[in-house]
Amino acid sequence: MNKQLVKENCVEFLAQKLHEVKSAIEGIQEGIQQESKSSAGDKYETSREMLQQDLNRLLTQKSVIENDLSVLNSIRNENSLQAALGSLLEISSGECFFIAVGIGKVPGLKKDCFAISVSSPLAKLILGKKKGDSFLFKNKKVTIVKLQ
Repeated sequence: MNKQLVKENCVEFLAQKLHEVKSAIEGIQEGIQQESKSSAGDKYETSREMLQQDLNRLLTQKSVIENDLSVLNSIRNENSLQAALGSLLEISSGECFFIAVGIGKVPGLKKDCFAISVSSPLAKLILGKKKGDSFLFKNKKVTIVKLQ
């Protein structure tokens, strides 16, 4: 597994997600403007409020995605001696993890690899460990067999 490829796939996935969220935001903003032009009572106030709540939710998602992209862009392609932000590792049970942002299964790879947040419980178990170190995962002792 190549760390640069995993990182690029994460960036591509988040960029697509950001594009979708921005499109949805534009659609809702247009809807709010239309509702404002035809505000004829409580029914319209309610639908405008619902649109505003959807807009707020999407703006929060947009902010999270932009932050995740910023984290990914800060990761260098250097190999790690111990697990840290930006590390790609494989454990003895065969699972692969990229410690960066919490998006789950990284799309577009031949082998499953999971991008996990540095603040996730699993990452907290792994951080600071070196190749050959062990930890408990799914109630089993596993060993870090590859670390980049």
